[in-house]
Amino acid sequence: MVHPADALVERVLTVMSEGFQFIDIIFFAMIAAFLVLRLRGVLGRR
Repeated sequence: MVHPADALVERVLTVMSEGFQFIDIIFFAMIAAFLVLRLRGVLGRR
């Protein structure tokens, strides 16, 4: 039998790991957007 508290802890950890995945995606998207804007600025000057 699974203890309710154990199930809760497992659920919280799952949500946290999904949350960190979401933060990672946002973080990499920001870096990608920054690089695109920098390249556009550099290549646009030629």
